Amino acid sequence: MGEPNSRDRVNSWQTYFWAAAAAAIIYFGGLSGLVIGVAIALYLAITLTILPKLRKGEEKLQALEKRLPPVDELDEEEEFSFSLPDPAPPDGWESYTVYPLRKCYERQYCFGGPPTHNETWEYDVKDSQVFHRLMDANEENFDDPVFEVINGTISEEGVTENSSADYASRTVERHRQSIQWHECRGSVSFEILAIHFRSQPSRVREILARKQQKLKLGFAEMEKKLVALGAIEEYHGDYSHFTAPDGAPEDVKKQILNIQNNAQPKSKYSDSSRITSLEFACRKTILATLSRLLSEVPQQGASTTE
Repeated sequence: MGEPNSRDRVNSWQTYFWAAAAAAIIYFGGLSGLVIGVAIALYLAITLTILPKLRKGEEKLQALEKRLPPVDELDEEEEFSFSLPDPAPPDGWESYTVYPLRKCYERQYCFGGPPTHNETWEYDVKDSQVFHRLMDANEENFDDPVFEVINGTISEEGVTENSSADYASRTVERHRQSIQWHECRGSVSFEILAIHFRSQPSRVREILARKQQKLKLGFAEMEKKLVALGAIEEYHGDYSHFTAPDGAPEDVKKQILNIQNNAQPKSKYSDSSRITSLEFACRKTILATLSRLLSEVPQQGASTTE
């Protein structure tokens, strides 16, 4: 037998309605019986006719969704990519992709061979400072990636699988600090600032020029102290550090180390007061990044794109 048509459904609904109304009137009598009868009839109509239609419509919608390609609201989001000097030349790499609409960036780096390290960071810009926190981190060899951080939560199981026993605790502690909001510094922060304020060229220029000037003075201040102690600069690709000369007393060696780690007490108004040891080691790369970004800022009056 075929499925009943719409006229059959209407006739069935009317039959249920009048049957229920008549039964209620006979049983209860008068107006109260009529009210109860109408209520019963409506319940039967909803249960036997309307609900099946809704279910059928939902099934059709689900079938249609399966046939349609997935739609991502952020398909049209702009993304910006940049790279930093290889962490392990000549075969290593360190690349970044920034998604300003979602305020996050992806970092991928490798030291020349498996594993590949993949990270996702959430960021926010406060005035001229960038703050970020680690959301996902994994290592990828020749199989599925092993996650050490998932949605901002540390997976100690993943850390244990990726790290040797004596290094696992240090990795957990490093991730514990990374998943907290903290300031992003160095070249990455300048790239993000240039992207964040890309529609405000004068603002970008003012921020980057101010940071460039302060870092130049701070780096020069630290270098001057190191040279005065007879420290010797050693280069490792784009990075460098200072070592004590042969025969230097232990207190001189300690001073040289403390200057580079910025561990010596100093005024908070000093240009070098907030420079980290990593920033000092990467100072040439950082200053080159700032010079490049400033050269790329559109001149006043040039059109920009949101």
